[in-house]
Amino acid sequence: MHQLNEESYSLRLDVECALREAHREQPAIFGRPLSQQELRDLAVMVAEKLRHRIGGRYVPKMADREAREARNAAVLKAFNGNNREQVMREFNISRRLFYCILAEDRKQRLGSRP
Repeated sequence: MHQLNEESYSLRLDVECALREAHREQPAIFGRPLSQQELRDLAVMVAEKLRHRIGGRYVPKMADREAREARNAAVLKAFNGNNREQVMREFNISRRLFYCILAEDRKQRLGSRP
């Protein structure tokens, strides 16, 4: 089995974790129970393929629009004007995303004025 380099190690662990969760939640998808080693080997192969296909591209954490909107509303509710760092930590979001959420909210509020 092909070995991943240091840069791909984290991706491999994430893929392995996702495969284990999928295997536990929906074992029929795999056709048969897989051993821990088979899951690990599959994760290495999938991570390598993903690294070549999406390397350097942004992969959004939330693909679900409703979940993203709910998270953004919760961020806005938690923000009091002086607790940016706390809100970013609480919701595990970057500074850039935090300001994007604020900008989108402002844009919507200004656009809805009569």
